[in-house]
This record gives sequence, C-alpha cells and structure tokens, in this order.
Amino acid sequence: QLPQDAVMQSVLKNQVRIGNFVYFNGQTETVYAIRNSGVDFYRGKTKKSVIMQSYVWEAIKPIPLTKDWLSKLSFFIVETNGIFEANLPNFRYSIQTAKDYDGFFFCDGENVLTNFNYVHELQNLVFALTQRELTVA
Repeated sequence: QLPQDAVMQSVLKNQVRIGNFVYFNGQTETVYAIRNSGVDFYRGKTKKSVIMQSYVWEAIKPIPLTKDWLSKLSFFIVETNGIFEANLPNFRYSIQTAKDYDGFFFCDGENVLTNFNYVHELQNLVFALTQRELTVA
C-alpha cells in the first residue's frame, strides 16, 4: 500500500493545471508551468525572458478548501446552513458543506454533482464550466 503522501502526489500530478493554487513551503503559489518532474512558479521577468523556479511534485501540497478560501475566491454564504454561491457571471451553482461529510459539495440547486476537498479541484470545476479562472479577491 502506498503512503498517503505518495497517493496525494499522484493525484496532484493528474489534477493540477496551470493557474492552480498550491502550497509550497507553507506559502500559496500559482502554478506557472507543469513538467513530468514537477511544477514551475513565476518569479519575475527580465527584458528577454521569464524567471521561474522549478520544484518536484513531492514539494507541492494541495490547499485544503475552507470557508475562508471560498471567500477569497469570491464565494459568499447565502444561508446559515452552509450554502455558498459565487459572485461570478454566468455561474448558477452552489457549494455546500454537510455536517456528516468532510469537504464541500457542488450542487446544481437540488442535486449533489460532486464533492471535493481542495482549492485546485474547485478551480478546475469552475474553469470547466465557465472557461474563467478563479482569482483571489
């Protein structure tokens, strides 16, 4: 059986895309490029090129999705029972918490469509539906 970290790195490698937020050394970073061995983070530019730093997959961690992160990503609570809606154009879905489950659920109003636990998963879902990147407000 694979250790938890090895499983998470495999999941990250298959799910993370350019523009996703991840943790590196306890700091939030934005993925700038993806390679087989890891990811690159933007560090600036010169007149002729972009400066990036490369890190192996093992150094990257997913960011747990929390109510604070939902707020940073332009979601706001609409009811005291844990329903969040996005302050995004053309996004008619809600994100919910549930007492008996970990994480958050993506709903179309009545049906639970999927659940997720990490910021990059929400970013990928919103991008797939709207072709818009979630940004930190």
